Amino acid sequence: MGASASGPAAPRRSTAGGGAGGSAAASRAAWASGQHGTIVSTAALWAGAAASGLERAVGPRVVAASPSQLQSVDITEGLEETRYKKLPCPGQLEDLQRSAAMTLNMFDGFQCDLTKIFDTDDGSFQVAQNVRLGNTAIPKPDGASYHAVATLLKGPRMFQGVLMQDATVVAGTYVDRFESGLEVRADAQLTKDAAQATLAAQATYSGDDYATMVKAESVQGSSQLSFSYLQSVTPTLALGADMMWMGSYKKLDYGFAARYLWSEAALFAATFKVAEQAATVLYKQRLDERITFYAQLGAHPAPQQQGSTETSLESNVALGYEYHIRMENAGVNPRTGQTEFVPYTTMSVQWHDDMHLDVMLEQLTMGGAGRLKLSASVDHPKSEYKFGVGFEIQY
Repeated sequence: MGASASGPAAPRRSTAGGGAGGSAAASRAAWASGQHGTIVSTAALWAGAAASGLERAVGPRVVAASPSQLQSVDITEGLEETRYKKLPCPGQLEDLQRSAAMTLNMFDGFQCDLTKIFDTDDGSFQVAQNVRLGNTAIPKPDGASYHAVATLLKGPRMFQGVLMQDATVVAGTYVDRFESGLEVRADAQLTKDAAQATLAAQATYSGDDYATMVKAESVQGSSQLSFSYLQSVTPTLALGADMMWMGSYKKLDYGFAARYLWSEAALFAATFKVAEQAATVLYKQRLDERITFYAQLGAHPAPQQQGSTETSLESNVALGYEYHIRMENAGVNPRTGQTEFVPYTTMSVQWHDDMHLDVMLEQLTMGGAGRLKLSASVDHPKSEYKFGVGFEIQY
């Protein structure tokens, strides 16, 4: 740097002679008049001392000099502005489990999704129609349902409306994203029964190395307030916490979460809910470009017998994998400059420790505009076997 950041010490009186003493007195006066804040280079002090005939004092390199002989040095010269730690943004805590857990959208019966996309200059408008037939999860004699969805994407904003059959449910969503990392969202769901209405407002913010969320909602007349925060501690470790206040019950529930990246292909996540005393551990490992392995372990207390106050620890385990049987070259991504591959045929399998097996097969058709889905669920202990066929078409 060429200078000490602590500043020069006060000049000591020279013992070499009266001339030096006079110069030292003048120098002390200059230092006392406000020049003591100037950082002086050692080379300039020695040059000034030689020109004026001053002698070096015994001890440290401290030389008296006049203010005209002082040379100021910029201590910030050559320094580069850098961050102390370049930590990544960990993403929202609500997305933590979705990023590490294996989620299969299992269904039974028949389902068909038709989506028409209208492109505009700064966005798109989409109209979707969804039909479900023979779905045992729907409390109707024929298990049939229909709903229409209209979505408008305009720049960073999104508007979406949903209409169920017989107008039993009318839902709307508004999302706005800002360049600062702030995203606001509003949801409303109205039904024929006003007591079943749902209103929600949510704001999320993603900083350089943290993400936070605040949400207020009214669900069937019950008010709830949620807050979450996730912070990157190291480039591979993120820690966070969340809380929920249920106003109608005067109850506070909170929990903790952690995410750890073993490598670029391995992700570990864990959550713990204090009120339920429930813990969940998730692990995701991408073995190669085609195969991804998933593991999930959960533990929570449960009563030993019905009506008993004594509890015991119960656990559940789930293992699964996702295998891209066929992949097609989609060309070079203009943003990354790398060649990307699109999975055309994918098989997903998940096994649970209660001998429950889920299998799903997805196949892209019609040049990627259509998708065929086959779903099978087998539960031997309960003798339940479900099978579903579905189509998704975009045009």
